[in-house]
Amino acid sequence: MNETKVSFVIPTFNKVSSLGYAIESILLQKALKWELIVIDDGSTDETSEVVKKFFSDDRIKYHYQENQGVSVARNRGASLAKGEYLIFLDSDDIFLSDLTSELKKVNFENYDLIFWQVKKIINGVVSVSKPRKLGKLYNDLTGTFLAGSVCYKTSLFQQAGGYDPKITFGENYELGLRISQQLNLKIKYIDQPFLQYTINTENRSSNVISNRLGSSI
Repeated sequence: MNETKVSFVIPTFNKVSSLGYAIESILLQKALKWELIVIDDGSTDETSEVVKKFFSDDRIKYHYQENQGVSVARNRGASLAKGEYLIFLDSDDIFLSDLTSELKKVNFENYDLIFWQVKKIINGVVSVSKPRKLGKLYNDLTGTFLAGSVCYKTSLFQQAGGYDPKITFGENYELGLRISQQLNLKIKYIDQPFLQYTINTENRSSNVISNRLGSSI
């Protein structure tokens, strides 16, 4: 019997300096069969050359598209995915240790959503963020929908309609809002950090005022 496959999806745009580290952090995942789909959202740097270095591993696939935004890129990756579970990772973040070992340990196939803690490095300040109760709008679901901090059952992601391509700010939690409306969700929380999320708020594209104004939330 074939082992359930996890599909990792990395959307990327001009992140040549960090993309290789993100890919390498997935190569360290040893416990489950997986594939990695890199969606290049119209990069003008050497992104394709970075990914080519990993083409000897046939689990890694690369797809280029004209720039359409991170939500469209994630949705395209999901549409190409063969796995029964989806995990998105931004190209400036990395996974810590072997996440797949922990997923296997907790029998992840019994769940619709699996959340884990996040090691955040914001402007050089380190903290650990745990899944939290998100309130009535989310049916009091406890979790975190930051990309890289959650594993979705692929059928659940599809049922919810994927990412809204019109949203350029807060798209992860808008998706989470729709997912949380599904009935009888089976959820697992892992009390360990498996994502390292690093940002410089001055350079973060989501802080650009045009992105915020263009978003519906």
